[in-house]
Amino acid sequence: MDNITLIIKNCNNIDYASVDIQSEKLNIKYGINGTGKSTIVSAIDLSINEGGDLNELIPFKYRTDKNNPENIPNVEGLENIDSVAVFNEKYVNNIVFKKEELIENSFGIFIKTPEYEQKMNEIEQLISGIKETFKDDEKIEKVIQDLSALSASFGNSSTGMHASGKLAKAISKGNPIENIKKNLIPYQTFLTLPDNQNVKWLGWHNKGSEFLEASHDCPYCTSPAEEKKEIIRTVKKEYNSTNIGHLNDIIKIMESLGEYFSLETHQRLKEIISNKGNISDEQKNFLTQIRPDIDTLRKKLSDLKEISFFSFKGAEKVKDKVIDFQINLSFLLHLQSEPLKEITDRINKSLQEIGDKVGLLQGQISQQKVAIEKNIKKHTVEINEFLTYAGYKYLVEIPEDNNIYRLRLRHCEHASHIENSSKHLSYGERNAFALVLFMYECLSKKLDLIILDDPISSFDKNKKYAIAEKLFLGEESFRNKTVLMVTHDLEPIIDMVRVHGEKYKQFQTSSFIENKNGSINETVINHSDIISFGNVCKTNIACAHEDIIRSIYLRRYYEILDNKGVEYHVLASLFKKRGTPTFDKNGDNEIPQIERDSAITSIRKWIESFDYNSIIKQLHDEKAMYTIYQNATSNYEKLQVHRIIVQGDSQDDLHENSVIRKFINGTFHIENEYVMQLDPSKYSPVPEYIIEECNKMLEHRFRLTNAE
Repeated sequence: MDNITLIIKNCNNIDYASVDIQSEKLNIKYGINGTGKSTIVSAIDLSINEGGDLNELIPFKYRTDKNNPENIPNVEGLENIDSVAVFNEKYVNNIVFKKEELIENSFGIFIKTPEYEQKMNEIEQLISGIKETFKDDEKIEKVIQDLSALSASFGNSSTGMHASGKLAKAISKGNPIENIKKNLIPYQTFLTLPDNQNVKWLGWHNKGSEFLEASHDCPYCTSPAEEKKEIIRTVKKEYNSTNIGHLNDIIKIMESLGEYFSLETHQRLKEIISNKGNISDEQKNFLTQIRPDIDTLRKKLSDLKEISFFSFKGAEKVKDKVIDFQINLSFLLHLQSEPLKEITDRINKSLQEIGDKVGLLQGQISQQKVAIEKNIKKHTVEINEFLTYAGYKYLVEIPEDNNIYRLRLRHCEHASHIENSSKHLSYGERNAFALVLFMYECLSKKLDLIILDDPISSFDKNKKYAIAEKLFLGEESFRNKTVLMVTHDLEPIIDMVRVHGEKYKQFQTSSFIENKNGSINETVINHSDIISFGNVCKTNIACAHEDIIRSIYLRRYYEILDNKGVEYHVLASLFKKRGTPTFDKNGDNEIPQIERDSAITSIRKWIESFDYNSIIKQLHDEKAMYTIYQNATSNYEKLQVHRIIVQGDSQDDLHENSVIRKFINGTFHIENEYVMQLDPSKYSPVPEYIIEECNKMLEHRFRLTNAE
């Protein structure tokens, strides 16, 4: 796949963005909150995945003019991307931590490899003869259906006929359809309607009988009916529509299966179903004797219809299993008939063909069993090693249950699997599990693009490192896959680009993205761009164009080194706009001239043109300072200059909002969040909206000054 140049227009807070995604690499896009990282993710997701509507992202400023084609959200550059998966909160909530397994379709993710499917196809070819015997044979399918229905009619009893089963309810008191009482003969036409129409009629009739006492007239025909009321009540008493429905079903099944029973069994069944009175104990006993034959044949036919690798998986010898599959009617005394023999002979012949290839089949079955066990062991060991080294006291297993493999979770201190695992896991544990499971799911699908929306920022440093190792450096990982990871967390950048750069450099690329008035700018982050803040200061002291800016960085340099000697106090006094440098905050303890001169000499080793008095004049010239503010090339430097301009103002004069005041006064004052970091003059950590507030304050300030 070629590299992608993604063009995004009119999506949420993004007016225009050009984002580069390199093929077969981890593409990290780092930016502060509010940049539009999640909007980039959503724009891709909605453009590729079926059912997505990109118009969901139309900016609010355009929602009153949605029909203007210039305002419509648009994404370009995804023409060669057919499949994408996104890891985000939605994935964690909807896909993982199901009741029965940790992730949907864990069998497809962890077991069903291309090799697995190839071997399955080879096994299917070896048993294709028996499958062809069943394929499209309506007669066999009908036998299986009728045997299953007849067996189910006995009810939930493994040894006899349950009183609540369909069969007992249908015939235990005889067959009222074939034995209609004399006084109910007028209803014979309706009671014997075919195709369950008699059941519908009974439902209508018995419901209407509830209104017999409402009038002297018939509730059906409105004619006088006093002499008919007792007969109407008798119909309801003798004919329960549900039981008649059961009887109809049993009769239909018996008629369908009739030719498959032995002649004697068939005749006796007809007698029992046509019974006038209650069924006798002898007849019940006869029925219960039939059931084992029915169940034996039903199970054999059903198992053969679904014959597959799993049919032989548990057998020590395939040959013995083939013999077990054969149907011997001589032991099914109630099912000895020529039509059934013809069916079973065809089936047994197909089984014999399998028997002729039993050696080859045995080998294929054994190889597949070994491959499945190998896959299970491989994946469980990998995941469990990750869990152990990341500090999670859980284990995963992939047990088999009725030929189904599911990834299950258990605690190290408990033997049973955890149901509803999301209820037991912490937020961090859920996210860590979900990330790893997402990785395996993506690898099984061979996607064109994988997106991680701020995946590891919520973890502590040790877990971040363990998760990154698992996701990007493992034998099975996202290494050499096309991955887009957006984050507001600098730590992964430090780890992957600087600290462990040798491990990652061949398959990762990182950049800083910044949103300036709706336009996304992207700046590459290289190994050399991640430095200590001491080096940040030294770099900018050397290259900044204004002595004031250079002095700001030098003061920061002394500060982070905890070198608060005379030089530091000279610079601190400078930014307090004191005509004479002092040692204390109140400006009372003046620095002696000799020490002051020595300190300035030392400062000039860094800033050759440094002149305290000249800079003080400049600091008091607010128009000149405003020009420096406007010309500053980064938000970070603008904020520092802004602080100097408003130095000495009361808190209320700074800004009416305390949050904004805190940003201006305190945030980004001492940059020591990480030992290593990005140069804030190049990769600005200051949000655009803070600078907008600073702009407003200074514009207002200088309008008032000019007016005066």
